[in-house]
Amino acid sequence: MTEDCNPVKTVVFFLSASCGGAERMTITIARLLDRKEYDVRFVVISREIGEIKEFIPEDYPLDLVKIRNIYDFTTLRVYWYLKKVRPDYVFCSLHYLNPRVIQAAKWVGDCKIIVRFNCEVSRVQGLNKRLTKIAYPKADVIIAQTERMQEDLERVYPSIKGVVVTMHNLIDTDTINEKLNASESPYQNENNKIFVWVGRYDYVKGADTLVKAFAEACKQRNDISLYLVGKINAQDQFYQDVKRLADNSDFKERIRLVGFQNNPYKWVKNADCFVLSSVTEGSPNALFEALYLGVPAVATRCTPNIDSIIEDDLNGYKVGVGDYAAMSEAMLKALDLKDVKVLYHHSTKEEFCQLFK
Repeated sequence: MTEDCNPVKTVVFFLSASCGGAERMTITIARLLDRKEYDVRFVVISREIGEIKEFIPEDYPLDLVKIRNIYDFTTLRVYWYLKKVRPDYVFCSLHYLNPRVIQAAKWVGDCKIIVRFNCEVSRVQGLNKRLTKIAYPKADVIIAQTERMQEDLERVYPSIKGVVVTMHNLIDTDTINEKLNASESPYQNENNKIFVWVGRYDYVKGADTLVKAFAEACKQRNDISLYLVGKINAQDQFYQDVKRLADNSDFKERIRLVGFQNNPYKWVKNADCFVLSSVTEGSPNALFEALYLGVPAVATRCTPNIDSIIEDDLNGYKVGVGDYAAMSEAMLKALDLKDVKVLYHHSTKEEFCQLFK
């Protein structure tokens, strides 16, 4: 039998330029594939490649499908790219890109289409909802991150029943451990107890609620600090709102907005408490990673599966969305938690690899 009987399969993984949970989960899944069997390619759809490049190993091909915005003939541009590459598989994990990638791949033909839904179904509105209804039945596999998400998808889009599977997010322990082994604590000059938040400055991530909660906590303790880790765009309105809250706080010297970090794990690992302040989440990867690192967490009930991730007094505390007073109390209580347990059970590497068979 010659090698030609088992040709290498080309797999294209689509990303945005940012380094959110959906993007990093896509990279994690891509890295599971055996390079002897698969030609794995990453494609960023954006104005520029952006900070996501920091999370992609240098030995993987990385291309750019350049668009000015999502309405800039994105489906056609993706089609032209796929027509040139002729992949065996395409994968996308961004709800606003998924329909466009599906349609482009169908026009090219002869490839398996796998998409992963990355948010609550109710967040898909307007044109994106109409495109989703049209395109999703054409996909070969649609991944839901939780059983509840699968139920919601099949209820809103009944024509996709039979192609939706629930696969719980992986924790990329190899990358986390590798980055931690090559780093030291960023808090070496800090004597206070540390609260840390990792995310993007968007209202759905609730950084404004966290700043308010921290200010309340400071009224009870003078030995605490808050670090917000995320890309800073000084022109962004929500970032300006958060910064204004921090600057106007009586405790502004203890609030630090440190910007984008290509190794957020060291900021979490060396903190005393991780805070997930989101309004809504699909499946909160940053929370899973914090618990894996043994850091107690305070999390809003931003997704129905929070109850299966956080158990009060064991590995953290749950609070209502936007309830900064309850968040403040929970943050202070979390500082006393030890021996944090991981309750979250993710799907296996083998289950994800099987998608590409």
